[in-house]
Amino acid sequence: MRYLQPDNNIQFYVGVDLHARTLFLAILDHQGQTPYARNLAATPKPFLQALTPFQHSILVGCECMRT
Repeated sequence: MRYLQPDNNIQFYVGVDLHARTLFLAILDHQGQTPYARNLAATPKPFLQALTPFQHSILVGCECMRT
């Protein structure tokens, strides 16, 4: 497994917990504050709308499990 070394320009870290119909989206800044944390429908439109204010400098990680 390779580990990512993000550059210094990343201002927000985005975590996504993906399920069949919903996803939980959390955005953290460098101070550990959470400017955004919500359940959304698991479709592209709400996801992209939520990221729009933060899109200038983000790193996104997604968690999902297929059983």
